[in-house]
Amino acid sequence: MIGEWESRARQYADHPLVIDTNLLLLLIVGATDPVAISKFARTDDFNRGDFDTVVKIAEFFAVRRGLLTTPHVLAEVSNFLRRGAKFRSTLAAFVVTRTEEHCEPAKHLVQDRLFPAIGLTDVGLLAMACRQHCVLTTDGGLAAAIYSGGGAVINYNHIRFEKI
Repeated sequence: MIGEWESRARQYADHPLVIDTNLLLLLIVGATDPVAISKFARTDDFNRGDFDTVVKIAEFFAVRRGLLTTPHVLAEVSNFLRRGAKFRSTLAAFVVTRTEEHCEPAKHLVQDRLFPAIGLTDVGLLAMACRQHCVLTTDGGLAAAIYSGGGAVINYNHIRFEKI
């Protein structure tokens, strides 16, 4: 049986995947210490099942078109990993071995009309979605902006709450 995540991912299988901050944070925390998912600020709304599902989604795209990130997402994730070296080591390994970094200069991003409303990181993700990248997020506002702009987006909340 095809899971909800897979039916959503298949429609964008020809796109590289960009993972938004909270879900990348979930991947890093879960890969380092799955028990910490429920104890870590910004991942405590997730559980081990969410971690496993996000891993499957990331692997689905990684073998097809790859995983991308931005320096803005990475800076946010790094800042949220205040718990120590083991989490940042996992982040470093992920960046080096699993992703490619796409850098859109902030001086261009801040000129976007949505910058005041959604911020630098999200404007960067929106720009990537408009360039044939798929964004995986839990941010409903970002997902709506991408969708309304014709970009590719998977709102993980639609997957996770489908299970309930």
